[in-house]
Amino acid sequence: MDISGSKLKANAALPPKAYVQKHTNTHQSVFHNNNISISSLASKLRGAQQAIDRKQLNQLTQSWTQQNNPTTKHISQKAVGSAKREFEKLSQQQLEIIALDPSGTFSDSEKLAAYQMWHMHDQNVQTEFKRDAVKMDSDIDAKALFKQSLDTHYEGFSSLGKLMVSNQYKEQALLQFASNITRLERDTTVGSAQSNKYYALMVEDLFGGHEPDVRSKVDGMSLSNLNTHPYEFLTKEDRNLLSEMYQYGEQNNVDFKFIHQFANDLGNYRKHNDGKLLSNFNQGHFDEHGHQLTVQFTQKDQATITDLLASDALSASSIDKGFISFITEPSTSALSHQGSFQFLQHMVEVTAETDPSIPASEFSKFHSPANVSERYIMTKSDTVVNKPEPDVVCKNGHCEVTDKGRENGVTLEQSSQDFEFSAALNSTSIDALIQQRMNAKTQQNAWYKWLANK
Repeated sequence: MDISGSKLKANAALPPKAYVQKHTNTHQSVFHNNNISISSLASKLRGAQQAIDRKQLNQLTQSWTQQNNPTTKHISQKAVGSAKREFEKLSQQQLEIIALDPSGTFSDSEKLAAYQMWHMHDQNVQTEFKRDAVKMDSDIDAKALFKQSLDTHYEGFSSLGKLMVSNQYKEQALLQFASNITRLERDTTVGSAQSNKYYALMVEDLFGGHEPDVRSKVDGMSLSNLNTHPYEFLTKEDRNLLSEMYQYGEQNNVDFKFIHQFANDLGNYRKHNDGKLLSNFNQGHFDEHGHQLTVQFTQKDQATITDLLASDALSASSIDKGFISFITEPSTSALSHQGSFQFLQHMVEVTAETDPSIPASEFSKFHSPANVSERYIMTKSDTVVNKPEPDVVCKNGHCEVTDKGRENGVTLEQSSQDFEFSAALNSTSIDALIQQRMNAKTQQNAWYKWLANK
Protein backbone atom coordinates (compact mmCIF):
# COMPACT_ATOMS: atom_id res chain seq x y z
CA MET A 1 0.00 0.00 0.00
CA ASP A 2 1.26 3.45 -0.87
CA ILE A 3 0.88 5.46 2.34
CA SER A 4 2.30 8.63 0.83
CA GLY A 5 -1.25 9.86 0.26
CA SER A 6 -2.63 8.85 3.65
CA LYS A 7 -3.93 11.40 6.11
CA LEU A 8 -1.15 10.91 8.63
CA LYS A 9 1.99 10.84 6.51
CA ALA A 10 5.01 12.08 8.33
CA ASN A 11 5.95 14.94 6.02
CA ALA A 12 2.63 16.63 5.40
CA ALA A 13 -0.18 18.15 7.42
CA LEU A 14 -3.47 16.28 7.77
CA PRO A 15 -6.09 17.87 5.48
CA PRO A 16 -9.39 18.86 7.12
CA LYS A 17 -12.11 16.26 6.78
CA ALA A 18 -15.82 16.92 6.36
CA TYR A 19 -17.89 16.73 9.52
CA VAL A 20 -18.49 13.18 10.71
CA GLN A 21 -20.99 12.30 13.42
CA LYS A 22 -19.31 12.07 16.82
CA HIS A 23 -17.98 8.56 17.19
CA THR A 24 -18.98 6.21 19.96
CA ASN A 25 -16.67 4.97 22.68
CA THR A 26 -15.68 1.98 20.59
CA HIS A 27 -12.12 2.22 21.83
CA GLN A 28 -12.88 2.77 25.47
CA SER A 29 -10.76 0.55 27.67
CA VAL A 30 -8.96 -1.03 24.71
CA PHE A 31 -5.74 -0.45 26.58
CA HIS A 32 -6.69 -3.37 28.81
CA ASN A 33 -5.91 -5.72 25.90
CA ASN A 34 -2.58 -7.50 25.52
CA ASN A 35 -1.99 -7.68 29.27
CA ILE A 36 -0.67 -4.13 29.56
CA SER A 37 0.21 -3.49 33.17
CA ILE A 38 -0.93 -0.49 35.21
CA SER A 39 1.96 1.66 34.09
CA SER A 40 2.79 5.03 32.63
CA LEU A 41 1.93 3.71 29.16
CA ALA A 42 -1.49 2.49 30.30
CA SER A 43 -2.09 5.84 32.00
CA LYS A 44 -1.11 7.76 28.87
CA LEU A 45 -3.37 5.57 26.73
CA ARG A 46 -6.24 6.30 29.09
CA GLY A 47 -5.59 10.02 28.93
CA ALA A 48 -5.37 10.04 25.13
CA GLN A 49 -8.57 7.99 24.86
CA GLN A 50 -10.43 10.45 27.08
CA ALA A 51 -9.18 13.35 24.94
CA ILE A 52 -10.36 11.57 21.78
CA ASP A 53 -13.78 10.87 23.32
CA ARG A 54 -14.27 14.59 23.96
CA LYS A 55 -13.80 15.50 20.29
CA GLN A 56 -15.66 15.03 17.05
CA LEU A 57 -13.74 13.31 14.29
CA ASN A 58 -13.33 16.45 12.20
CA GLN A 59 -12.01 18.26 15.27
CA LEU A 60 -9.64 15.39 15.89
CA THR A 61 -8.05 15.70 12.47
CA GLN A 62 -7.88 19.48 12.75
CA SER A 63 -6.13 19.09 16.09
CA TRP A 64 -3.50 16.94 14.43
CA THR A 65 -3.05 19.47 11.65
CA GLN A 66 -2.86 22.54 13.83
CA GLN A 67 -0.96 21.30 16.85
CA ASN A 68 1.21 18.35 15.91
CA ASN A 69 2.04 17.98 12.22
CA PRO A 70 5.13 15.81 12.79
CA THR A 71 7.88 16.10 10.21
CA THR A 72 10.95 13.99 9.72
CA LYS A 73 13.10 17.07 10.21
CA HIS A 74 12.49 17.41 13.93
CA ILE A 75 11.69 13.79 14.85
CA SER A 76 14.58 11.64 16.02
CA GLN A 77 14.67 8.21 14.38
CA LYS A 78 16.28 6.93 17.58
CA ALA A 79 13.26 8.14 19.56
CA VAL A 80 10.92 6.53 17.02
CA GLY A 81 12.78 3.23 17.30
CA SER A 82 12.62 3.35 21.09
CA ALA A 83 8.88 4.00 20.95
CA LYS A 84 8.37 1.08 18.57
CA ARG A 85 9.99 -1.28 21.07
CA GLU A 86 7.71 0.03 23.80
CA PHE A 87 4.62 -0.37 21.59
CA GLU A 88 5.44 -3.79 20.08
CA LYS A 89 2.68 -5.62 22.01
CA LEU A 90 -0.04 -3.04 21.41
CA SER A 91 -3.10 -3.73 19.29
CA GLN A 92 -4.06 -1.83 16.15
CA GLN A 93 -6.72 0.07 18.14
CA GLN A 94 -4.19 1.13 20.74
CA LEU A 95 -1.82 2.32 18.02
CA GLU A 96 -4.67 4.38 16.56
CA ILE A 97 -5.23 6.09 19.91
CA ILE A 98 -1.55 7.05 20.09
CA ALA A 99 -1.27 8.22 16.47
CA LEU A 100 -4.44 10.35 16.72
CA ASP A 101 -3.90 11.64 20.26
CA PRO A 102 -5.08 15.31 20.23
CA SER A 103 -3.99 16.13 23.77
CA GLY A 104 -0.19 16.09 23.52
CA THR A 105 -0.04 13.14 25.88
CA PHE A 106 2.14 11.33 23.36
CA SER A 107 5.10 12.96 21.64
CA ASP A 108 5.43 13.36 17.88
CA SER A 109 8.03 10.56 17.90
CA GLU A 110 5.58 8.23 19.62
CA LYS A 111 2.77 9.18 17.26
CA LEU A 112 4.93 8.56 14.20
CA ALA A 113 6.10 5.23 15.62
CA ALA A 114 2.50 4.13 16.25
CA TYR A 115 1.47 5.29 12.77
CA GLN A 116 4.28 3.38 11.04
CA MET A 117 3.63 0.21 13.08
CA TRP A 118 -0.08 0.36 12.23
CA HIS A 119 0.68 0.60 8.51
CA MET A 120 3.28 -2.18 8.63
CA HIS A 121 0.70 -4.50 10.16
CA ASP A 122 -1.89 -3.45 7.58
CA GLN A 123 0.60 -4.08 4.77
CA ASN A 124 1.23 -7.58 6.13
CA VAL A 125 -2.51 -8.25 6.08
CA GLN A 126 -2.73 -7.13 2.46
CA THR A 127 0.22 -9.36 1.57
CA GLU A 128 -1.71 -12.38 2.87
CA PHE A 129 -4.71 -11.37 0.73
CA LYS A 130 -2.46 -11.19 -2.34
CA ARG A 131 -0.93 -14.60 -1.68
CA ASP A 132 -4.37 -16.17 -1.50
CA ALA A 133 -5.64 -14.32 -4.56
CA VAL A 134 -2.82 -15.28 -6.92
CA LYS A 135 -3.63 -18.95 -6.34
CA MET A 136 -6.83 -18.51 -8.37
CA ASP A 137 -6.99 -20.00 -11.87
CA SER A 138 -7.51 -16.69 -13.68
CA ASP A 139 -6.48 -13.10 -13.14
CA ILE A 140 -10.15 -12.06 -13.10
CA ASP A 141 -10.85 -14.42 -10.21
CA ALA A 142 -7.67 -13.27 -8.46
CA LYS A 143 -8.66 -9.61 -8.67
CA ALA A 144 -12.19 -10.41 -7.50
CA LEU A 145 -10.96 -12.36 -4.46
CA PHE A 146 -8.49 -9.65 -3.51
CA LYS A 147 -11.19 -6.97 -3.79
CA GLN A 148 -13.57 -9.03 -1.65
CA SER A 149 -10.91 -9.55 1.02
CA LEU A 150 -9.93 -5.87 0.95
CA ASP A 151 -13.56 -4.70 1.23
CA THR A 152 -14.16 -6.92 4.25
CA HIS A 153 -10.90 -5.77 5.79
CA TYR A 154 -11.73 -2.08 5.34
CA GLU A 155 -15.26 -2.48 6.68
CA GLY A 156 -13.71 -3.90 9.83
CA PHE A 157 -11.80 -0.67 10.45
CA SER A 158 -12.93 1.37 13.45
CA SER A 159 -13.81 5.05 13.09
CA LEU A 160 -10.25 5.90 14.09
CA GLY A 161 -8.82 3.23 11.81
CA LYS A 162 -10.42 4.85 8.77
CA LEU A 163 -8.63 8.08 9.68
CA MET A 164 -5.29 6.25 9.44
CA VAL A 165 -5.62 5.83 5.65
CA SER A 166 -6.45 8.02 2.69
CA ASN A 167 -9.84 8.25 1.02
CA GLN A 168 -8.30 6.35 -1.91
CA TYR A 169 -7.06 3.47 0.29
CA LYS A 170 -8.98 0.70 -1.48
CA GLU A 171 -8.54 2.16 -4.97
CA GLN A 172 -4.76 2.41 -4.53
CA ALA A 173 -4.47 -1.14 -3.21
CA LEU A 174 -6.60 -2.55 -6.05
CA LEU A 175 -4.61 -0.68 -8.71
CA GLN A 176 -1.33 -1.90 -7.29
CA PHE A 177 -2.56 -5.51 -7.19
CA ALA A 178 -3.88 -5.28 -10.78
CA SER A 179 -0.50 -3.91 -11.88
CA ASN A 180 1.28 -6.83 -10.22
CA ILE A 181 -1.04 -9.32 -11.92
CA THR A 182 -0.32 -7.77 -15.32
CA ARG A 183 3.42 -7.92 -14.73
CA LEU A 184 3.18 -11.56 -13.68
CA GLU A 185 1.27 -12.44 -16.84
CA ARG A 186 3.89 -10.69 -18.98
CA ASP A 187 6.72 -12.59 -17.31
CA THR A 188 5.06 -16.01 -17.06
CA THR A 189 6.56 -17.50 -20.24
CA VAL A 190 10.19 -17.01 -19.31
CA GLY A 191 9.68 -16.48 -15.62
CA SER A 192 9.43 -20.11 -14.52
CA ALA A 193 12.63 -21.20 -16.24
CA GLN A 194 14.53 -18.21 -14.92
CA SER A 195 13.17 -18.71 -11.39
CA ASN A 196 14.37 -22.31 -11.37
CA LYS A 197 17.76 -21.26 -12.69
CA TYR A 198 18.38 -18.59 -10.08
CA TYR A 199 16.94 -20.63 -7.24
CA ALA A 200 19.48 -23.33 -8.15
CA LEU A 201 22.18 -20.67 -8.24
CA MET A 202 21.18 -19.53 -4.76
CA VAL A 203 21.30 -23.11 -3.42
CA GLU A 204 24.68 -23.71 -5.02
CA ASP A 205 26.18 -20.46 -3.76
CA LEU A 206 24.80 -20.45 -0.19
CA PHE A 207 24.40 -24.16 0.57
CA GLY A 208 27.02 -25.78 -1.64
CA GLY A 209 24.39 -27.33 -3.89
CA HIS A 210 22.47 -29.23 -1.19
CA GLU A 211 19.55 -27.24 0.22
CA PRO A 212 18.86 -28.10 3.89
CA ASP A 213 15.44 -28.09 5.52
CA VAL A 214 14.40 -24.87 7.24
CA ARG A 215 15.54 -24.96 10.86
CA SER A 216 13.10 -23.92 13.60
CA LYS A 217 13.79 -20.35 14.68
CA VAL A 218 12.23 -21.08 18.07
CA ASP A 219 15.08 -23.50 18.82
CA GLY A 220 17.70 -21.43 17.03
CA MET A 221 19.86 -20.85 20.09
CA SER A 222 19.40 -24.27 21.64
CA LEU A 223 22.57 -26.24 22.41
CA SER A 224 22.15 -28.42 19.34
CA ASN A 225 21.84 -25.40 17.03
CA LEU A 226 24.53 -23.09 18.39
CA ASN A 227 26.98 -24.04 15.66
CA THR A 228 24.36 -24.16 12.89
CA HIS A 229 24.92 -21.55 10.18
CA PRO A 230 22.32 -18.76 9.99
CA TYR A 231 21.59 -19.65 6.34
CA GLU A 232 19.79 -22.82 7.49
CA PHE A 233 17.18 -20.74 9.34
CA LEU A 234 16.15 -18.87 6.20
CA THR A 235 12.49 -19.54 5.45
CA LYS A 236 11.15 -20.63 2.06
CA GLU A 237 10.00 -17.06 1.47
CA ASP A 238 13.50 -15.81 2.37
CA ARG A 239 15.10 -18.24 -0.08
CA ASN A 240 12.73 -17.22 -2.87
CA LEU A 241 13.59 -13.59 -2.20
CA LEU A 242 17.30 -14.39 -2.31
CA SER A 243 16.92 -16.24 -5.63
CA GLU A 244 15.38 -13.06 -7.06
CA MET A 245 18.34 -11.11 -5.68
CA TYR A 246 20.72 -13.49 -7.48
CA GLN A 247 18.85 -12.90 -10.71
CA TYR A 248 19.04 -9.15 -10.20
CA GLY A 249 22.69 -9.40 -9.15
CA GLU A 250 23.73 -11.37 -12.22
CA GLN A 251 21.88 -9.06 -14.59
CA ASN A 252 23.31 -5.91 -12.97
CA ASN A 253 26.87 -7.05 -12.22
CA VAL A 254 26.38 -6.97 -8.43
CA ASP A 255 29.07 -8.65 -6.33
CA PHE A 256 27.36 -11.69 -4.78
CA LYS A 257 29.17 -10.93 -1.51
CA PHE A 258 26.53 -8.24 -0.88
CA ILE A 259 23.86 -10.96 -1.13
CA HIS A 260 25.86 -13.30 1.13
CA GLN A 261 26.01 -10.67 3.86
CA PHE A 262 22.35 -9.80 3.49
CA ALA A 263 21.47 -13.50 3.76
CA ASN A 264 23.67 -13.84 6.85
CA ASP A 265 21.95 -10.90 8.59
CA LEU A 266 18.49 -12.21 7.67
CA GLY A 267 19.42 -15.75 8.76
CA ASN A 268 20.81 -14.46 12.05
CA TYR A 269 17.53 -12.63 12.63
CA ARG A 270 15.60 -15.86 12.01
CA LYS A 271 18.00 -17.92 14.16
CA HIS A 272 17.26 -15.64 17.12
CA ASN A 273 13.51 -16.22 16.70
CA ASP A 274 13.02 -13.09 14.60
CA GLY A 275 15.29 -11.13 16.92
CA LYS A 276 13.34 -11.93 20.08
CA LEU A 277 16.28 -13.80 21.65
CA LEU A 278 18.62 -10.80 21.41
CA SER A 279 18.76 -8.22 24.19
CA ASN A 280 19.05 -4.45 23.90
CA PHE A 281 22.76 -3.68 24.22
CA ASN A 282 22.16 -0.05 25.14
CA GLN A 283 20.27 -1.00 28.28
CA GLY A 284 22.68 -2.17 30.96
CA HIS A 285 26.15 -2.77 29.50
CA PHE A 286 29.14 -1.22 31.28
CA ASP A 287 32.92 -1.22 30.95
CA GLU A 288 35.27 -2.34 33.72
CA HIS A 289 35.22 1.14 35.28
CA GLY A 290 31.44 1.43 35.49
CA HIS A 291 30.80 3.64 32.44
CA GLN A 292 27.59 2.71 30.62
CA LEU A 293 28.25 1.71 27.00
CA THR A 294 26.14 2.81 24.04
CA VAL A 295 26.48 1.53 20.48
CA GLN A 296 25.29 3.39 17.39
CA PHE A 297 25.73 3.20 13.65
CA THR A 298 28.29 5.21 11.73
CA GLN A 299 27.19 8.58 10.42
CA LYS A 300 27.05 7.24 6.85
CA ASP A 301 24.94 4.21 7.78
CA GLN A 302 22.60 6.21 9.99
CA ALA A 303 21.94 8.68 7.17
CA THR A 304 21.08 5.77 4.86
CA ILE A 305 18.81 4.21 7.48
CA THR A 306 17.00 7.50 8.08
CA ASP A 307 16.30 7.85 4.34
CA LEU A 308 15.19 4.22 4.10
CA LEU A 309 12.73 4.40 7.00
CA ALA A 310 11.23 7.63 5.67
CA SER A 311 10.80 6.36 2.10
CA ASP A 312 7.54 5.28 0.49
CA ALA A 313 9.34 2.27 -0.96
CA LEU A 314 9.50 0.57 2.42
CA SER A 315 5.80 -0.28 2.59
CA ALA A 316 5.77 -1.66 -0.96
CA SER A 317 8.90 -3.80 -0.64
CA SER A 318 8.67 -7.58 -0.29
CA ILE A 319 11.55 -7.62 2.22
CA ASP A 320 10.36 -8.59 5.71
CA LYS A 321 9.41 -5.39 7.57
CA GLY A 322 10.17 -6.96 10.93
CA PHE A 323 13.71 -7.70 9.77
CA ILE A 324 14.15 -4.15 8.51
CA SER A 325 12.95 -2.76 11.83
CA PHE A 326 15.38 -5.06 13.66
CA ILE A 327 18.45 -4.52 11.49
CA THR A 328 18.08 -0.72 11.50
CA GLU A 329 18.00 -0.52 15.31
CA PRO A 330 21.59 -0.10 16.61
CA SER A 331 20.91 -1.52 20.08
CA THR A 332 19.99 -4.90 18.58
CA SER A 333 22.04 -5.16 15.39
CA ALA A 334 24.99 -2.75 15.30
CA LEU A 335 27.40 -5.27 16.83
CA SER A 336 26.33 -8.25 14.72
CA HIS A 337 25.29 -6.94 11.30
CA GLN A 338 27.55 -7.83 8.38
CA GLY A 339 25.69 -6.42 5.41
CA SER A 340 25.65 -3.05 3.68
CA PHE A 341 22.83 -0.68 4.59
CA GLN A 342 23.29 1.00 1.24
CA PHE A 343 22.66 -2.32 -0.50
CA LEU A 344 19.66 -2.95 1.78
CA GLN A 345 18.16 0.42 0.78
CA HIS A 346 18.87 -0.37 -2.88
CA MET A 347 17.08 -3.74 -2.71
CA VAL A 348 14.13 -2.29 -0.80
CA GLU A 349 13.67 0.19 -3.64
CA VAL A 350 14.21 -2.44 -6.35
CA THR A 351 11.66 -4.83 -4.83
CA ALA A 352 9.24 -1.91 -4.45
CA GLU A 353 9.74 -1.13 -8.15
CA THR A 354 10.87 2.42 -7.49
CA ASP A 355 13.93 4.21 -8.84
CA PRO A 356 16.95 3.34 -6.67
CA SER A 357 18.65 6.16 -4.76
CA ILE A 358 22.01 4.49 -5.40
CA PRO A 359 22.82 2.92 -8.79
CA ALA A 360 23.58 -0.80 -9.03
CA SER A 361 27.06 0.01 -10.30
CA GLU A 362 28.00 1.03 -6.74
CA PHE A 363 27.74 -2.64 -5.73
CA SER A 364 30.04 -4.17 -8.34
CA LYS A 365 32.72 -4.81 -5.70
CA PHE A 366 32.23 -5.61 -2.02
CA HIS A 367 34.72 -4.05 0.39
CA SER A 368 34.93 -5.50 3.89
CA PRO A 369 35.19 -2.95 6.73
CA ALA A 370 38.83 -2.29 7.61
CA ASN A 371 38.01 -2.07 11.32
CA VAL A 372 35.06 -1.97 13.71
CA SER A 373 34.86 1.82 13.53
CA GLU A 374 33.54 1.40 9.99
CA ARG A 375 30.73 -0.81 11.30
CA TYR A 376 29.64 0.90 14.51
CA ILE A 377 30.56 3.54 17.09
CA MET A 378 30.88 2.72 20.78
CA THR A 379 30.61 5.51 23.34
CA LYS A 380 30.62 5.52 27.13
CA SER A 381 28.87 7.70 29.66
CA ASP A 382 30.62 10.42 31.64
CA THR A 383 29.05 9.20 34.86
CA VAL A 384 30.26 6.05 36.59
CA VAL A 385 28.16 3.39 38.25
CA ASN A 386 30.09 2.41 41.38
CA LYS A 387 30.48 -1.32 41.81
CA PRO A 388 30.53 -2.65 45.41
CA GLU A 389 34.03 -3.32 46.73
CA PRO A 390 34.56 -6.93 47.90
CA ASP A 391 35.86 -7.85 51.36
CA VAL A 392 38.56 -10.11 49.92
CA VAL A 393 40.36 -10.18 46.58
CA CYS A 394 42.40 -13.12 45.29
CA LYS A 395 44.87 -13.26 42.43
CA ASN A 396 47.08 -16.19 41.41
CA GLY A 397 46.47 -17.96 44.72
CA HIS A 398 47.24 -14.93 46.87
CA CYS A 399 44.32 -13.43 48.81
CA GLU A 400 44.17 -10.11 50.61
CA VAL A 401 41.56 -8.35 52.73
CA THR A 402 40.48 -5.02 51.22
CA ASP A 403 40.02 -1.79 53.17
CA LYS A 404 36.31 -2.43 53.17
CA GLY A 405 36.90 -5.94 54.50
CA ARG A 406 39.04 -4.63 57.34
CA GLU A 407 36.30 -2.11 58.19
CA ASN A 408 33.90 -5.03 58.35
CA GLY A 409 36.20 -6.95 60.69
CA VAL A 410 37.22 -9.58 58.14
CA THR A 411 40.51 -11.40 58.76
CA LEU A 412 42.34 -13.98 56.68
CA GLU A 413 44.47 -16.37 58.74
CA GLN A 414 47.18 -18.15 56.83
CA SER A 415 50.82 -19.06 57.35
CA SER A 416 53.52 -18.40 54.82
CA GLN A 417 53.59 -22.02 53.75
CA ASP A 418 49.84 -22.32 53.27
CA PHE A 419 50.01 -21.13 49.65
CA GLU A 420 53.43 -22.36 48.59
CA PHE A 421 52.29 -24.29 45.55
CA SER A 422 54.79 -26.31 43.60
CA ALA A 423 55.71 -24.85 40.24
CA ALA A 424 55.54 -28.35 38.85
CA LEU A 425 51.97 -28.91 40.04
CA ASN A 426 49.84 -30.52 37.34
CA SER A 427 46.65 -32.52 36.91
CA THR A 428 48.26 -35.63 38.43
CA SER A 429 49.07 -33.92 41.73
CA ILE A 430 45.65 -32.65 42.74
CA ASP A 431 46.02 -34.46 46.08
CA ALA A 432 48.99 -32.26 46.90
CA LEU A 433 46.87 -29.19 46.22
CA ILE A 434 44.16 -30.43 48.60
CA GLN A 435 46.71 -31.20 51.30
CA GLN A 436 48.13 -27.68 51.13
CA ARG A 437 44.72 -26.31 52.04
CA MET A 438 45.33 -27.61 55.56
CA ASN A 439 47.62 -26.14 58.21
CA ALA A 440 50.12 -28.95 58.86
CA LYS A 441 50.26 -28.24 62.59
CA THR A 442 46.64 -27.49 63.46
CA GLN A 443 44.97 -29.53 60.68
CA GLN A 444 42.59 -26.62 60.23
CA ASN A 445 41.49 -25.19 56.90
CA ALA A 446 43.46 -22.00 56.41
CA TRP A 447 41.67 -20.78 53.28
CA TYR A 448 38.90 -18.29 53.97
CA LYS A 449 38.89 -19.01 57.69
CA TRP A 450 37.34 -15.60 58.03
CA LEU A 451 34.09 -17.07 56.76
CA ALA A 452 33.74 -19.09 59.93
CA ASN A 453 34.42 -16.04 62.05
CA LYS A 454 31.71 -13.85 60.56
